[in-house]
Amino acid sequence: MESGVECSLLRTPDGETWSFNAPDGADEIASGDYVRVTAEIADASFCQQGRGTLIVEAIERADPPARDRDPARAGGIAVTSDYVRGDWVAKGVGADCLRPDFAITANSRGMSIIETRIDGLPETGVVDVGPTPALQWDEPIPTLPIETRGPDGLAVMPPESGEQVTLAGHPIRGDGVVFVKCAD
Repeated sequence: MESGVECSLLRTPDGETWSFNAPDGADEIASGDYVRVTAEIADASFCQQGRGTLIVEAIERADPPARDRDPARAGGIAVTSDYVRGDWVAKGVGADCLRPDFAITANSRGMSIIETRIDGLPETGVVDVGPTPALQWDEPIPTLPIETRGPDGLAVMPPESGEQVTLAGHPIRGDGVVFVKCAD
């Protein structure tokens, strides 16, 4: 959230900007705060900025995503095709590289493909290593953002929709689940 010319501005994780007037009782929310908003898109507005104007029904402070709380968590390592390719297991005592939780390989066009189980069913998806790295699936499975964690860790974050997803038997919620790469 930030200040605008006439109204407050909300910048979404995908970079869109929306104008809005904060409702009564939102005094504790300040510029720079992360918020969760329930709103409708206004037909017209005087706000003059952003993709449009939101008519806010509810607004509450939200915890910033892990990548914004401590940028050092990624260890300065970018999500690239080479980084993500391989077998991965959830970090912890039960990690077993003989039975990886998921495998990421390259298809004939060089795209990174993930094979795993989502909510108990076998699924294949695409690993987006662009500006907003994520595991992408066919509908109705939501996109799962990913972040690096040091030289051999990959955090799978919950979907922005808040929908509950289980990846290879691991519920993806909160700060996500960290998976570690198995040795080749």
